[in-house]
Formats: sequence, C-alpha cells, structure tokens
Amino acid sequence: MENKKIPTNFVVNGIPFKVNYKTCNKDGILGTFGAVKQRIRLYKNQGNVKLSKEMIENTYFHELAHCLLWCAGGNWEDELLVQSLGTSLQQYINSAEYE
Repeated sequence: MENKKIPTNFVVNGIPFKVNYKTCNKDGILGTFGAVKQRIRLYKNQGNVKLSKEMIENTYFHELAHCLLWCAGGNWEDELLVQSLGTSLQQYINSAEYE
C-alpha cells in the first residue's frame, strides 16, 4: 500500500521504528503501537470490510502520537491526548504548503 505520508520506517530519539501492515483484524482495532517491538502495525481491513486510505492514514498518525509520547516520556496511554495529537499531526501534514 503506497501512501507517501506513511513511511516504512523512521527514527525518534535515536530509536528505529518500523511500520507494517496486517491484512485482517476482527476485534475493532485499527492499529497498534508496540514500544518493545519498536513498531506500528496498521490493519488494512476489519473482517470483510476494507479500510479506506484516509482511515489507515488517520490510524497511522494516532499510533505515531503514541510513539512520540512514549519516546518523550509522556502519558502515551492517554487516548484523548493521543487522538488529539495524532489528528493535529495529520492536519498539519495534509495542510502544510511550501514555496
């Protein structure tokens, strides 16, 4: 799945992370952040329902927020904070204009 906003790997505070995709998840989870395994996992579908590119991108930024807060020693399990930060990052990336 090609999405120029979702990398295959990245580094935060000197820690390398990978991003990978799984094809199916039936329990309502759209993505996960694994601090120990240093990865973000994104699901392409929920059962028989394929997730949209926008939904996967939103999930990526949500999981990235978990990652950034974890690396910074912040409250990375606060879902309200994580969703707000993730959505803010996504809106910034999608709206930034450069000359």
